[in-house]
Amino acid sequence: MNIIDTTKEFFQLWEHNTPFTLGHLDTYYGRFPDIFDTYFKSHCTRTPTRLNSAIERYPATVDTMKRCVALLPSLVAEVYDEMSGLLQHALPMEIRLLVGGFGSNAYVTHDGTLHFAVELLPCETALLRVLIAHEMAHAFHFRLLTEAGFQFSQLAWDGYTSLYLEGLATFVSMLLNPGLPEAAYFSFDNSGGDWVSFCRNHYEDIKERINDDLQHWDMEQEIEWFRLRGGKTYGMNRLGYFIGTEFISSCVESIGLIDTMRLWGMQDIQPVVQHWMSGTPYPFE
Repeated sequence: MNIIDTTKEFFQLWEHNTPFTLGHLDTYYGRFPDIFDTYFKSHCTRTPTRLNSAIERYPATVDTMKRCVALLPSLVAEVYDEMSGLLQHALPMEIRLLVGGFGSNAYVTHDGTLHFAVELLPCETALLRVLIAHEMAHAFHFRLLTEAGFQFSQLAWDGYTSLYLEGLATFVSMLLNPGLPEAAYFSFDNSGGDWVSFCRNHYEDIKERINDDLQHWDMEQEIEWFRLRGGKTYGMNRLGYFIGTEFISSCVESIGLIDTMRLWGMQDIQPVVQHWMSGTPYPFE
């Protein structure tokens, strides 16, 4: 396991430069172009307004960031051991720690590299474990899909993809971290109880609305159901995670966890989701 900790350079710049400016951030980003080119392309807008706002927020979070950085190596190793045991699978893993602009808290590239933006991480051990397990589940999932024949060059963000991938990562994080409030697996903090209650009370309606949107999916729908800046339909964002987790739970009940993780490498995921959405069991072989 290889951990690349870019935060050391950020903290050095932060502690030796008052006032801390956009120029200092640019210096930090310039030291790790391969990391931040991807980060700003897909996970955070790189605008002066956005980054100046981040600079204003760093003083309140810098101590928490340092504590998270200290916790991460041992927790990552712990979760890796548990997940490799659960899945009876091992893979090389690279983890990159960065200080971002309050965009995504974590993400995984298709080669299985984990990225954690420490300014948005929970500092409570149990919650941080859930987030690590979620992201690491993506890495293991990508490897199992590749071994089953899936070609990531063919991946399309059509709604079916997000329901499958995010639902599975959430489901695995629950298996490795049992006993927490249900909201923790979706929000990675101690809030979210109202969100879960809303999902349960409006489950069929949410499922139907997502199913309708699957017929004409674009980035607007992706944002609505799976991104933090969505949630216009019900006033609550990322509701697709809940529906996706229910879908994965159904698949695991039918064919088991490992076959569910390999499923898209063996057949198109779309008809499986469509059968589930309609209430008709998919005829797994």
